[in-house]
Amino acid sequence: MCATDRDLASRHVSGGLSELRPKLRALGLVGPGEIRGQPLSGGVSSEILKISSADRVFVVKRALPKLKVKADWFAHPERNRFERAFLQYASTVMPGSVPALLGWSDTDMFIAMEFLGDGFRLWKDLLLAGVIAARDFQRAGQLLGRLHATSWGKANLAREFDSGRNFFELRLEPYLLFTAQRHPRLRGYFEREAGRLAAFRACLVHGDFSPKNI
Repeated sequence: MCATDRDLASRHVSGGLSELRPKLRALGLVGPGEIRGQPLSGGVSSEILKISSADRVFVVKRALPKLKVKADWFAHPERNRFERAFLQYASTVMPGSVPALLGWSDTDMFIAMEFLGDGFRLWKDLLLAGVIAARDFQRAGQLLGRLHATSWGKANLAREFDSGRNFFELRLEPYLLFTAQRHPRLRGYFEREAGRLAAFRACLVHGDFSPKNI
């Protein structure tokens, strides 16, 4: 990151903190003293800040209406509400597998959650380094299987997580339908698969269950 990039990032964090500070205080997450915000890496769809105050450290994640990519990729920030609801659900069926929620705003589209510390490594980085452990694959499969099994056929969850627009904006359109435009001869295959995925609703899914997120 060059000096100009660092300056821009610093100003962005400062502006984000000024906007977030009264909202975090209203939720009782910070007191009247000074707070600091450090941007965290990971993903292109959200602003993620490590918030430090005199008595606690936690993470704030806020959905962005335009993703941090060169292309004009837009997605409604309401997905933040679904992520909050997912964390709440996952914490009940898979205790200890997701960060604890500390507070949220479905109006301002952000969630505050516990900071797990610095002693973790992404599974993707371990795999790229050649660290292959069967127990990691087993654990990931067990978690995903439990998520599917506990939510299968549940009408109440289908209503609560009716996030078809987000799925279209974040998965179907930018990946399948965009690729279809680039490869006209294969367009029919991609469009049919996009239609199948949009229509099949049987259980709750993560949407991006990948080593880069574990």
